[in-house]
Amino acid sequence: MPQPQSKEPRGQKAWDVNEGTPEPLDDPQNKRKLELTAEFVQTLQRAIKSIGLYRHATSKFMEFMERPHQALSQIVDELGAVSFKVETQAFTLFSQPLWSADTGENVPYKFYRDGVRALIFRPGITTEELLKFTLIAISDSKKGDEDILSQLWTASFEHIEYILVEGFTVGEMSEEEVQIEVDKVVSYLFSRLRSNSEDYLRFARLSAADLDIQLDAVEQLRGAVIAGETAGDELLRRVADEQREDQDRLFAKLVTVLFQAIEQSVMVNVEETRDSFVQLLDALLLQEDFASINQILVKLKALERNPRLVTLAQELRHHFITKMSESQRIDHIGDILRNGKPKNGTDIFRYLMSLEPHAVLPLLDILEGIELPDNRQLVCDALAALGRDAPDPFVARIESEKSQTVHDMLYIIDKCDFPDKLKVFAAAFKSNNLAVRLATLGVITRSKTEGARKLVVEALSDDAPQVRVGAARSLARYDREKAVAELLRVIKSPAFEKRDQKEQIAVYAALGGTDSPGAIAYLQQVIDQKATLLRKRKVNEEKLLAVHGLGQSTSLVAFKLLQQVEADKSIDHDVLGATRKALFNVKKALTGDPNAAHE
Repeated sequence: MPQPQSKEPRGQKAWDVNEGTPEPLDDPQNKRKLELTAEFVQTLQRAIKSIGLYRHATSKFMEFMERPHQALSQIVDELGAVSFKVETQAFTLFSQPLWSADTGENVPYKFYRDGVRALIFRPGITTEELLKFTLIAISDSKKGDEDILSQLWTASFEHIEYILVEGFTVGEMSEEEVQIEVDKVVSYLFSRLRSNSEDYLRFARLSAADLDIQLDAVEQLRGAVIAGETAGDELLRRVADEQREDQDRLFAKLVTVLFQAIEQSVMVNVEETRDSFVQLLDALLLQEDFASINQILVKLKALERNPRLVTLAQELRHHFITKMSESQRIDHIGDILRNGKPKNGTDIFRYLMSLEPHAVLPLLDILEGIELPDNRQLVCDALAALGRDAPDPFVARIESEKSQTVHDMLYIIDKCDFPDKLKVFAAAFKSNNLAVRLATLGVITRSKTEGARKLVVEALSDDAPQVRVGAARSLARYDREKAVAELLRVIKSPAFEKRDQKEQIAVYAALGGTDSPGAIAYLQQVIDQKATLLRKRKVNEEKLLAVHGLGQSTSLVAFKLLQQVEADKSIDHDVLGATRKALFNVKKALTGDPNAAHE
């Protein structure tokens, strides 16, 4: 392969080599920029030392960055953007070192090692941006921090840019010769980015013809042969990760360029602009980048504050949300939620919350196929927000044969807090499906209203013992005295004696759990009964129920009554065993000692 023809000596970089041009520092404005930038670097290094001394006092970091930010703002406001070249041992400006490894931590090498060859600070930079950049610069991958490039990408700076170069070799060319060729490319890009213009679209408009003109000394590469070992699984995985990161960077740049085009009125065709946003939406959905989608909505909303762009921004945002709400895109989200727990669940929830109300039906459809509880909860919360004014789709699914679906619909209806939601719950209690009635009871008991309490009272007469027991246990969550009255009514009813012993024990336990004086007084009456020859068995059965009730109390009176039962020689073995267990539970509740035991 022919060797490249270069006018620079071998090994010399071509960043600022322009034959026949004067030295940059001959210009007084460049000389002043160098002096001011050197002062900024000194203040920044002092701020970094302060951050190192007060590493855990994060509230002081903004204070430390005030002076460096003032120094940098003076430069960019007066003289335009500041552009550093990144070398292995120093940051340089006009070939003069500003921050070298000799002055402390070798920060330049961290950027150089990851391929960063230039840093540009533009007008408008905030203290927060400068602090974020500084923390990235002093991060340490050996201590678990992410690499520099990952952090720069995640930060999404608005006023800080960087040029990235990947190292490579070509044919028989030496590393120094390749460096000369690559540096020429980067030198041209660097010169474009160093412009003080406010036009942030200049990089997007770079053409191949521009490079042909500027790089006529760089020979085209023909017939390059790439050889190497077959890639292993680890390498393939790493390459895939790098490609994904590159795509993320590309999308972030596309979003920035798109909004800058709107703000600068470069894009005047509304239909083409809408199509551009939709294409970007689909690309981001495929990458499962919901955070960027949400950020687009935020940016569109912010544009509405611009009087010149308010109409366009509103139209774009409405169209964007309409496309977000279409069923095929919601189905794609359903596939994501069905396949496992996503890492970005919060971002997905924000996406769903932004949809139009007509998205309720397709969301209900994808809910049916989701099994993970957290993912179902995410969709249910989103449905509760979208359907707060229209309960019909949820009410229609209450009669589903799937208990999980019924539970979800009742949860959504309760969370929406419709004015007539108690009527919906009352109708659900009349369902022939036991699972529906149990799910309804579970939802109702979360409400403390009087209407909810009345529905629970009605459930005490349900045909199913599971519903009756659940209602009895739930009554204490409302007015305790009313709960005692209702439970005593059930206990004293003729039908109570015919019920299963487990249900009777549960009702007595609910009565004792109220800790109401009326409940304790009734249980004491049962305990004080004297067993006769004919009623001995009946009395023991009733005392056993009372013991279970007292065992759920947390009062000293209940403890004394249980001691009284334990001392009674007439009780049978089952009552004695239940009494000792109840004593243990009450004493544990009174003392707070899990190892407590009665003496």
